[in-house]
Formats: sequence, C-alpha cells, structure tokens
Amino acid sequence: MRQFALFINDQVRGPHSETEIAEMIARGELTADTLCAPAGSTEWEPLSNHFSFGSKLKVNRARKEEASEAEERADVDVDQRRRLLVYGLADSVSIDQLDRAQAQAMIDDHERKLRARIARHRWAGLAGLIGGLALGAYFGLRTWADRPFVAAADAILKPEEKPLNQARNLDREVAQFAKLKETVEGLVFARPAGGALAGPVLSARIKPDPARSFRITGHANLAPLAERVGKWKISLDPGVKAIVLPSPMPQAIADKVTAQSAVLETVLSPMLDQAGFETLRNELLRSLPELPGNPDSDKLRNDLRQIRVNELETAAKRVEFRAAQASANPATKAWGVELKAYGERIRELHDRVRINVDPEARRRMWSDFNAGPGAELAAWALAVGGKEIPLGNDGGFTLEEVAKLDEAAASRQILVVTRINGDPVHLPWGSPFMIHRELRSEPLTVEHFLLRERYKVVDKPVSGDRRLAAKLRVGGRELSIERRSPRWHFLSLAREKDSDSVLLLVDERTFESYKVGQEVPMSVILKGEVFMRPAESAIPPILSPVQ
Repeated sequence: MRQFALFINDQVRGPHSETEIAEMIARGELTADTLCAPAGSTEWEPLSNHFSFGSKLKVNRARKEEASEAEERADVDVDQRRRLLVYGLADSVSIDQLDRAQAQAMIDDHERKLRARIARHRWAGLAGLIGGLALGAYFGLRTWADRPFVAAADAILKPEEKPLNQARNLDREVAQFAKLKETVEGLVFARPAGGALAGPVLSARIKPDPARSFRITGHANLAPLAERVGKWKISLDPGVKAIVLPSPMPQAIADKVTAQSAVLETVLSPMLDQAGFETLRNELLRSLPELPGNPDSDKLRNDLRQIRVNELETAAKRVEFRAAQASANPATKAWGVELKAYGERIRELHDRVRINVDPEARRRMWSDFNAGPGAELAAWALAVGGKEIPLGNDGGFTLEEVAKLDEAAASRQILVVTRINGDPVHLPWGSPFMIHRELRSEPLTVEHFLLRERYKVVDKPVSGDRRLAAKLRVGGRELSIERRSPRWHFLSLAREKDSDSVLLLVDERTFESYKVGQEVPMSVILKGEVFMRPAESAIPPILSPVQ
C-alpha cells in the first residue's frame, strides 16, 4: 500500500497510508487542493491526482444513537457499491473505506439532487411541448413534415433517459466484473507440463558392465571332506565361503589347485597293507603311457614292471628324465607331457607308502605344501579381487554383480574355501571333496543398478511466482484482478561421473531438506518427475502477465 506525506497549515505531516487518507477525506479534513507527495517523490501535487472527491458530502462517522454498533461497522453491500460507482461518489480505492451508513447517506443525498434535476427537466419538457403545440397550431399543419416540436421534445427528454442507460450499462459491467473476480480467484493452476517419471529416465542412463551384470546362485556341501578329515581327528574350520573369480584361473594357478587336491587326497587316504599296495602298483603300471615302436618306451615299461616299494622315488626320477628327453623332441613331445604327469602319479604313490610307515609324515606333507605352493595359491586368491561370500547353513550362496558363469566354466572360476588345521584349502567347483548343485546365472535387472545409483544436488532452481492479471472496463475505468502463478521447486541432480544433470520437481518441504552437495536417496527421486529445464504452470487464457 502506498504512503503519502501531506502539507497542511504550512507543516509536513505523515507519511499516511491510503486507508488513513481516505478516512480523512471522508471526515472532511482534507480537500482536493490539499498538497501531497507520494513516498519516494520530492514533488508536491494536489491530493485529487491520487484520490477521488466525487462527492462534497461530508460523511458523519459519529454513531447515531439509534443505530446499533454492528450495523455501523457493516461493509458496503453490493447494491450500495454499484450505486456509488454509478454516481461517481467513490472509486475502487475509497469505496472500501466507507461503512454502510456512510454510503447510504451519500447515495440518498445524490439521488435527492438527481430527482430534483429530473423534475426540472420534466417541467421544462412539458413547457416546451406545450409551446411547440401552440406554434404548430399557429403555423398550420404544413410544417408537420419538419416535425420541429418532436425534435424539440426529443432534445428535452434525452437528458432524462441518459442516466438510466448509463445505470443499466454500469450494472451489467459491475456484474461482469464480479463474475470475472470470482472466476480468477477460483482458478487452479496446473502442474508444469513436459515432465517424465524419474524411474524410466534415470534407468536409460545406466549402462551395465557385462562383467558385473549377473547374479550367481548355487549350493556347495563339504560333507565328504568333513567325513574324511574326521577319521584322522583333523580339525576342519566350520567357516566356508565361495569365491567367484573375475576371470578363469591361469594355468599355473590351476596346477596349484590340482596339486593341493592331490596332496589332500594323499594325506586323507587310508592305511595300506601289502595287498593294497599291490593293487595301486598294478593300476599304475596299466596306466603307463607308451609310444609303440620306441625303444625307450619298451625299456621303461620293462623297468617299471620290476618296481619295488623302496624304489618308487627312483622310478619317479627315471620317468621324469625320459619325459624331459621326449619333450625336447618335436616328434615325441606329446608323449613327454604324458610321462611327466605319470611321474607325478608315481610320487603320489611314494607319498602314500611313506605316510603309511611314518604317521607324522601325513602332517608334515600337508604343512610342507602349504608353506610353498599352498601359500602362493592363498596369496593369489586374496590379490585377484574375486567376489566372495560365506555359505549359508544350507550351503547356499548368492553373488551379485559378477560375470555370467555356467557349469562348464565354473571349475576354473569358482573356489570353495575352508581351513584344515589353520591352513586354507581351495577346492574347485566340482571337487570330489564336495557336493555341489544348482549353479545358476541370472541377469540383473536395470532396477537393481538404479537403486545403487548415487545422485547429489548441484543446484536448486525455482520457477513461477509471476504477476498475472485479468482486466475489465467498469464505468469508463479499467479495473484489474491480480493473481500470482505458483512457485515450483526443482533439485538439479547429477552423479559424480556426470557432465550433465537432471531436474527433479519436488515439493517445498523436500526442496528445503536438501542442500547443494547433499545426496538425495533414490527412494525420494523415484517419486518425482524430471524435466529438461525449469518449467512452470501454463497461464490460463483469462490472465496475462503484468508488465
């Protein structure tokens, strides 16, 4: 509301609000010539430049003894408001400063004067009509075509009809303005258009890595291993975990895993008697790889047929020597590889015999392996960065965000790990020391990755809050009704790796809850809409921006 300074009796008073000045005018304390200066202005000008002095009637605000206090404070009703505006007794500013009694007094005074003026017009019209008739009779009926007395009557009667027409027009305009005001005040602004649900938009920004886009599930039971170590009263750690490697094991590591399984098989093997030894020796001789027509192959076969218990280590060295020679010759290289593996089997039999006669050798064999190749295997398993998870009570496990895996590749990419006497045991998937089943690879959904996304606030733009107005001319004056468009709040969000951001439309409470740099939970983001740029409500057709 504007403020005005007043210059009264050579003194500057104020500032006063518009309401205070209107009340002073109504009490007759100010005149149209009173000088005033609007707030911020240094120029003095008549008060009539800013306020209406349409009526010179001073409104007596003193309460009449016979009027009740409630009636005097009542607001001007619709009929009084219309008549005040029609008669020019008040404008849209000063009319709200009048009570019902003051308005009625001003209306009664004006209508009394108006009725007196109309009565004078009627008498003047009647006199003119009589004079016209007399002149017509005098000059004769030949002057009828010119109808001078009718024109004179029309000229006299028009002043009577003009106020009535103005009143009707103003009634219509006031009614239209009242309806327009009701419509404007009841307008409901729509939400900004052009938004999209946050879920699908953010999901489209996700590019899953094939190396971590699957969920692996399976079951592994180490009951066979537990049964065998129990016979020798060896401690088996109850904690068991599965490790899914990021890629198949290198051959050197796979050889160490195989060697560990072989040592474990030897350490846990039962005691041998002579018959048992002969059975194993005969099985070993039958599996000797031979090269037909090769003298070295024939000689090696004949030598091994004479093998004795105390000659197993010598026989292993002899086979390994022949294997090295054969591997050096391209023609016999494949036979050399087979001989090398055969030499390892002879050493396994030698170890069986050794632990058979020396019980302490079992413990020493296991410790020696874990101090050498076993330690290297354990160090590699820790450094390779495989995904690991403890097995449940039922032996089940689930690993997420890993590469696709099937049964054929599982033996080179899944290790089930436990401990025997404190030393780690790495069993490949499919080992005879375990019961394994139900290995499955399922692709992860985009929603899985979406819930792991991390978005932070980088900006907090706001749109809307524009001045809008509907205008209509009433009584020759342009009146307006203003509304403000609603404010809409946005959070500009981005991930650490993003070069662009998305705009999330949120309510004011959420807007105030998150600061720039703060992470917004995905559960909050997925409830909203995202926009390309700050948007606002469409402007209803009956409103237009205020310039």
